[in-house]
Amino acid sequence: MHTRSYFQRSLYGRQHSRKQGWRLGGFLRRALLLGSLAISALWLWRAWHLLEKLSEGPTVLQVCRQRLAQQGVVAERSASLSGDDVQPVLARRLLYESLSLQLTQAGLVLGGEQTQGLDVHTLFKIQSGRPFPILRPLDVPVRAIVLPLTDSQASRSLHDALAQHLLPISQPSGIWLQNPAMYHFTMYHASHHQRPVPASPGEISLEVDAVSAVGSTLCPISIVLERVVVTSSGNVLACWQVRSGTEPSTIRRVLHKALPKSPPTGQQLGSDPFMLHTTLARLLQPPSNDQPRRLLRQSEDGAHVLQEAMRAMTQQLCGLQATLSELWFVEEEDLLALALNGRYRHQRIP
Repeated sequence: MHTRSYFQRSLYGRQHSRKQGWRLGGFLRRALLLGSLAISALWLWRAWHLLEKLSEGPTVLQVCRQRLAQQGVVAERSASLSGDDVQPVLARRLLYESLSLQLTQAGLVLGGEQTQGLDVHTLFKIQSGRPFPILRPLDVPVRAIVLPLTDSQASRSLHDALAQHLLPISQPSGIWLQNPAMYHFTMYHASHHQRPVPASPGEISLEVDAVSAVGSTLCPISIVLERVVVTSSGNVLACWQVRSGTEPSTIRRVLHKALPKSPPTGQQLGSDPFMLHTTLARLLQPPSNDQPRRLLRQSEDGAHVLQEAMRAMTQQLCGLQATLSELWFVEEEDLLALALNGRYRHQRIP
């Protein structure tokens, strides 16, 4: 009796185990089927997304680079390029891409350092809902050698693009537009506020003569705009390429030799030798939506809105041409006088 009961129990246990196994196997089969369907759906979504991207056609930057290539501005990649042999167009393109990525990686971070070690609160005050520059007299004037953008049509095009794409998303108190008449490209500093180099009138006269000698060896520079970017600190920059004429890196190198008392290369402001940019505006507050006009979060929405504005400006302005045919020797009596409409003196060097 006990033996039969044991076998019966054993048989029942095996049958029960088989049923459980069948149930478990069915569950696993259903899980695998659902997993396969989910993976298939994911791949279909990715394929659709890729096709959607491809259907959009070339990006703004791709179209822009095609325009520049038609004007003879081509960035050549070569493993043999290094040191002084770096291809300038490629060096600038990579630099501008790096500046643009600041906003993507760090978001919009306002209120800290904006330019040359200075923050927004040092540079501006808000009165009647608008920014006004804080002009700070300097004991030792900044002495800078700049290339002025004297092409009024190019300056107007830059300013009009700002008005069309950036002003509509900005609060009146949240943006400072540079004076279009003062658009310029800084090449070198004989003295600056972080590294002042005092000089007598006679010594300044010798510096002007040295810069004039350099200017006599330079060729007019034909430039073309590649893109507009905004940095994470809020500086809106027009970034240019050189079509023909003397390379900016050459100008800076020659000026360094001509002005031996100037701050060394590593202490120059904006020390990248290939850089060729114009500051168009400075953001003091994050952008805002039109409907309703609410301030956006700085790090996420603000960055996205600004990227769209920069993309639109690049699409409109890419290929804009100008010629730089003179140097200015500038003495800024107020800190950032050219940027903030302060007091300055300049001598034109053709």
